[in-house]
Amino acid sequence: MTSHDPAAFVANAEKVTAIYGTWPTFHDAEVLSLHLDRGVIPTIEPSMLVRVWTFKVHRDQIDSHGYYRRADYSIVTFRFDRPDELSIDGFNHQNVLSCIDLKLVDGIVHVVIDGIFGIHAAFRCSRVSVDAVEVPQPPV
Repeated sequence: MTSHDPAAFVANAEKVTAIYGTWPTFHDAEVLSLHLDRGVIPTIEPSMLVRVWTFKVHRDQIDSHGYYRRADYSIVTFRFDRPDELSIDGFNHQNVLSCIDLKLVDGIVHVVIDGIFGIHAAFRCSRVSVDAVEVPQPPV
C-alpha cells in the first residue's frame, strides 16, 4: 500500500488540518529544532521530535509592506518513531523549507524535509504523529 496523503496516515493530523483546512506542504516554514531520543529500557523506542514554525500564505491579499498576507501562525511538533537511515545536512540559523514530503510505502513512512536554505533531511520511520500544535502571537 502506498499513500501520498499525510492526513490519511499521520496520527493526530486533525490538529493541523483544523487550522489550515487541509494538510499543508510547509513551504516557507522553518525548522526550529530537532531532538533525537534513544528511548528508555525496557521498551527502547528511538524517536525524533521536529518543531516547525509555519503559517498560511494568502496569495490573493497583499499586506502593508507589499508581501502576500500571512496568517494562522503555528508551531507544529512532529514525532517520528524509530527513525532509520537518517541523513541531516545544513542545519543553520533559519532552516527554511520547500516542503515536508511524507509517503507511506508498505507500512514504512518515507520522509524528506526539503530545505531551501539550511536543513535538508531524509529518513524512514515506523510512524509519524503530530504531538502538539502551538499558536504563538504573530510577529509584528
